[in-house]
Amino acid sequence: MNGPKKTLATALTAGVLALGLGACGQSQEEKEAAACDALDDLGTTLTEVGSTLTPESTVEQWRDARFEVRKAIEKAEDKVDEADEAAWEEVDDAWERFEDGVQTVDGDATVPEARASLGDDFNAVQSARERAASGLSC
Repeated sequence: MNGPKKTLATALTAGVLALGLGACGQSQEEKEAAACDALDDLGTTLTEVGSTLTPESTVEQWRDARFEVRKAIEKAEDKVDEADEAAWEEVDDAWERFEDGVQTVDGDATVPEARASLGDDFNAVQSARERAASGLSC
């Protein structure tokens, strides 16, 4: 390479490295703060959704609840996973059990049958979120 091309290549490489390192420069404290905010939002959604699910809730209302929780889970996933991958895995596992349960509940199930099969799974998502938050000192 001749002089100007080598200088341009070196400058471009340095610029790309600087941009890449700048994006990775978030401290663990910043990652944990973002994760805590995301877990707070997820907790709010779980509380709001949970308050609408009563012994009289229909299977369709459980399915609507799943949709609302899924949105909050998707928002929280990257933030929590970056700060504490193990904590997120527990939340994700609990979420998957709840989602699978909602998908497989018979649409003709009685309200008590649906509640019995889904309530524990929903509570497991809440508990996993609480453990993740306490592990991050939120």
